[in-house]
Parts: sequence; C-alpha cells; structure tokens
Amino acid sequence: VLVLDKGLVVEFDSPSVLLKKKGSVFYSMAKDAGLVS
Repeated sequence: VLVLDKGLVVEFDSPSVLLKKKGSVFYSMAKDAGLVS
C-alpha cells in the first residue's frame, strides 16, 4: 500500500505491517472507516 499525504509519499508497506503501526496514517484511515478498533 502506498499512502499519500498532500501529494507526498508518507508510507509504503503491506497492509498487515501498516496496521501494526498504530501511529501510521494507514491505521488512522482504517480506524476512521471502522475497520479496526
């Protein structure tokens, strides 16, 4: 997964790795979408 913020790459890794990083942008988006608690 490639995560962009304001046109810049901020994260790039597999979803499982990014979901383990609770401070990641990807985790935050998944949490906002109700995919993680």
